[in-house]
Amino acid sequence: MKEIVKDKYPRPKFISLFMPEFQICPHMLDHNFIIKGQLGTGAFGSVLEVMKKDENGKRYALKIQEKTKIFLLKNERQIKMEALIQSSMPSHPFIAKFFNTWQSKTHLYTLMEIIEKGDLFTEWDRQNGFSEDLIRIYGAEVALALDFLHSRRIIHRDIKLENIIVDGLGNLKLVDFGLSKILNNNCLANTILGTLQYMAPEIRYGMPYNECVDWWSLGVMMSIMFTCQYPFPVANVKRHEDLTFKGYCSPNGSLSFQIVVGLLKEQIFFRNLNFNAIYQGRIRPILLWKKDDQIQRNKKRRIEKNVGNYFEEFDLTLTDHKEWLGETSDNNCIWERESSGIGSDSKCSDLF
Repeated sequence: MKEIVKDKYPRPKFISLFMPEFQICPHMLDHNFIIKGQLGTGAFGSVLEVMKKDENGKRYALKIQEKTKIFLLKNERQIKMEALIQSSMPSHPFIAKFFNTWQSKTHLYTLMEIIEKGDLFTEWDRQNGFSEDLIRIYGAEVALALDFLHSRRIIHRDIKLENIIVDGLGNLKLVDFGLSKILNNNCLANTILGTLQYMAPEIRYGMPYNECVDWWSLGVMMSIMFTCQYPFPVANVKRHEDLTFKGYCSPNGSLSFQIVVGLLKEQIFFRNLNFNAIYQGRIRPILLWKKDDQIQRNKKRRIEKNVGNYFEEFDLTLTDHKEWLGETSDNNCIWERESSGIGSDSKCSDLF
């Protein structure tokens, strides 16, 4: 039997830390895609519009993240968690499609569905507010996405207008799972993080919390769409200790997340809404959009776009990389071998 010779050197940590979620394909972008333009920027890099060379011009959104920035904020594990969550989820009509991930020596790449209309805040601002009927439909679409996530014990933890994008028919797609977490074995989360203006009281006060915090954020989002202001005086807060919630009572002790959607459908506001028709795509929200001549240009919104987020004590910072990754000798090789193209083509071709 031929003896298998293992690589002499292990992979550098700046490679192995992101595996297996991000496979090594240093030339994937150059060999397979044409860059068409930039769609946006984020904390760790940018999002590009790309076209795949062999798919008759099919377009994608490609998120490119710089490893140096990720290491600087000690965010390696959460980046991996985001990729794990997105890659493990079946398709859902109100969650942006995820296609694949890979890495080069200096960057991480995430290939996603491209959305035509931009984020919900931008469209809400452009139309100078939505009608009540449209807000009702949008609330239901996000609720269906949350119900799907929560049935898999995934909490998003950053629901807001800026993390929801709009497709060509006016339907919503939930994006940005960078603060998401999987709750295993009926565990609760306790990290103080999210966008301050949308942050639930349980998070603000450092209490253990579950999926209910996402429903709070959805309520804040709908209140903003109705009133053009936050439901509490939180617009200018900089720290979670400054958040106040007058008259609020926590639902965690009496309301299980499994029945929230059932109760939501019985609320007067949603009672006559056909959730099945919305899920099946038989309702087109774009038909309820205001035409240009219907938009009141003189009406000013009262809040600013909120693209940042906040964390007080991030509970996912890596402490023992090898133990967490479960590395074995089967993963060993050196970067120079992969980047030179030796043995890397077959791995990269398996991604598509």
